[in-house]
Amino acid sequence: EMIKQARKRDFYAKKIYEWEERLTNYLSKKPYELFEKNDYKAAIEGYNQLINMGLNTAGIYYYRGLACSRDEKLKSAYDDLAKSIKLDPAYFYSYLEIDYVLYRQRRYDEIISFWNQYITLKPDHDEAYLERSGTYYHKRNFELSLKDAEKACKLGNEEACQWAEKLRSKIKLRNLKAI
Repeated sequence: EMIKQARKRDFYAKKIYEWEERLTNYLSKKPYELFEKNDYKAAIEGYNQLINMGLNTAGIYYYRGLACSRDEKLKSAYDDLAKSIKLDPAYFYSYLEIDYVLYRQRRYDEIISFWNQYITLKPDHDEAYLERSGTYYHKRNFELSLKDAEKACKLGNEEACQWAEKLRSKIKLRNLKAI
């Protein structure tokens, strides 16, 4: 009898989750349409309303963060994207956008920290290594940039292979100039 009740609870919990997901998708269409029309202020307001209704999902925080980023509200963008990452640590695009927000503020060490977190979760994600490689490059740490580019290349990212070749040339040229 207890097993029967547990299965019933699991069934209803799954159904509630599915309905919450559908409701969130339905309600978030309007703010997303506003975002697509570059009406970031209205999109942000729409996402605010959803959050105030209790729809606190990683996706809603991601899109509000994206709208804030495009509207140059970098602190709000950062806060929302960090919340999105906290709610769904495996969502690659939140890391990509928080990278962009922090890059505009030249906060490279924080970017690297976020990519380290993501790579710990997804150690075979080639794009994450390529993104971290770019951050190391901006910090002028060409050796670590090359290491990540080579890792991304080994994981099958052709763009990373080309980037690694350019980095090897840059390092070789820098070493020749140092002689």
